[in-house]
Amino acid sequence: MDNQQTKTFGELLDSTFQIVKENFSRLFFILLILIGPVFVLNYIIQIVSGTNLISEAGDQATFFQTIVKDIQDSSSQGQPIGEDFQGTKLVSGIVMTVLGIILYPIAHASVVLAVGRILHKESWAPGELIKHAFSRFWPILGSVLLFGLINGAIFFGGIAALSFSVIAAISGSGGGAGTILFSLLLLLIVFAVVAFLATRWSMFFGNVIFKKAAPGLGESFKMTKGNFWTTLGFFLVLSLINLVINSVIGLIVGGILGGSVLSTLISNLVTLVTTVIFYTGYTVMFFNLRTQRESTDLEEMISTFKGDEEERTTYS
Repeated sequence: MDNQQTKTFGELLDSTFQIVKENFSRLFFILLILIGPVFVLNYIIQIVSGTNLISEAGDQATFFQTIVKDIQDSSSQGQPIGEDFQGTKLVSGIVMTVLGIILYPIAHASVVLAVGRILHKESWAPGELIKHAFSRFWPILGSVLLFGLINGAIFFGGIAALSFSVIAAISGSGGGAGTILFSLLLLLIVFAVVAFLATRWSMFFGNVIFKKAAPGLGESFKMTKGNFWTTLGFFLVLSLINLVINSVIGLIVGGILGGSVLSTLISNLVTLVTTVIFYTGYTVMFFNLRTQRESTDLEEMISTFKGDEEERTTYS
């Protein structure tokens, strides 16, 4: 797979799914190693809280549910489990959150590193890339948090401004069609600003990982210059694909298994699949933009050099 030539929109999607198809098991394994512990902790909490293992229908489900119920009943005879469980659940929730903050960015970075190696036709091993990702832990974590905080502040700040504007408009004019249109216009402006900045800054993650430039927002802004609509459209298509996969399978599994532990397990596995797809596409787009940027920089350098040569010739 040639990474030295820029790709069209269709070629970007084709490259993404080709890489996923050829390397799915190893990319999936990276995510499973790092994010799996968070999922397992969640399953334990669900089981202890009395969530059905499979579903409420079928003999096998009843068998497992009976085992869990017997364990809970026997536990509650010695000590009232309900009184302590809320505290345990709170602590477990905090632990899951901390683990998620640590492991999710590292898992995503490991997949991005792997796809980068694949694009450059280099060999790689999951353990090696996970270790590499952990070596960049603080720049990765800090950049991810900063990106989220900035976009979150802009979004919620815009919503707050919108709310005050609507209240002021209603108070001044008594509401009506004008107020509704004004509110919709402000809402569109908020979404447009967030979408614009999030897209222009979206390559920060790759810059932190590959160029060791934290937080990488400025570098991302340069890379996406002139490619805003392509970048936004590509991520929208990837997000739509992932949304369809998650929604369809979620509806099927939820309809059959309800809110059981098995249902959560299947949903988590599907989420890992869509994460592989998204971050593979992200990396393909990152290197495509970087190739375009380097090509543009080279052209500008050559143009400047030619201009200097012509100027010297003129004055000679």
